[in-house]
Amino acid sequence: MSTQQAIWYLALHASLYAGITNFHSALQSAAVSWTAGLERGLLAAVRHLAVEWALWTTAASWLPELVFRACPDLRRVSVVFPSSRRALWNVFQVPARRCKLRWVEGAGGIVAVTRVGRAWETVSMQRQVDRRREYAETQAVFIWRHELHARWIYPGEPAGWFTSSAWDKERKELCLEYDVTAFVQYKRSEDGRETWVEACEDRLLVTGKDGISQAPPILSPEQRGRNPKEWRVNDEDDYLF
Repeated sequence: MSTQQAIWYLALHASLYAGITNFHSALQSAAVSWTAGLERGLLAAVRHLAVEWALWTTAASWLPELVFRACPDLRRVSVVFPSSRRALWNVFQVPARRCKLRWVEGAGGIVAVTRVGRAWETVSMQRQVDRRREYAETQAVFIWRHELHARWIYPGEPAGWFTSSAWDKERKELCLEYDVTAFVQYKRSEDGRETWVEACEDRLLVTGKDGISQAPPILSPEQRGRNPKEWRVNDEDDYLF
């Protein structure tokens, strides 16, 4: 399935998954216009956005425009972390197998030390999501003014062009719900039953010499102690990338 076909499928099913490596190309494939006053693209049907944590760190720079220009009826944003068991701020590779998102229970109590400005703080997964949400909602007020100006609408005049649910024009705030989530991956148990297990904690990307996040080197079957004539990569559950 091509990127454009995937975006069509996701938008028609009212959900969209966006990662740090495919966000802008995905929007371009869906014909989203970032010019104020032009018609919205395919993503107008999206109600649920799942976004990787690494992309969520810059939510203030794209979430308001996404609502005003592409997804006016967006209802829920799920921020996807690489693990539901410990706080990891890494970029990660999405699962290669059948997977789904699972809500992280107790995200406010899952913490790790991270740099905030010039200081180091102990921050929870929930606080990381909330902090970026607050930045985005503050920025949304300024973006809203820009949208009005681009349409020659003055403050106090009715903004009839935007009648959707994701933005409250009276209170001037985003009307979205936010979840802390992580991927779980399908795995068949020894007795044949369906189970779902953590998928991305062992799929963290590393930063190369060029500063670009990439998958760790993949060992050959011989390096992993396997006979390549008898073993296939997809036969092993712990195959990572």
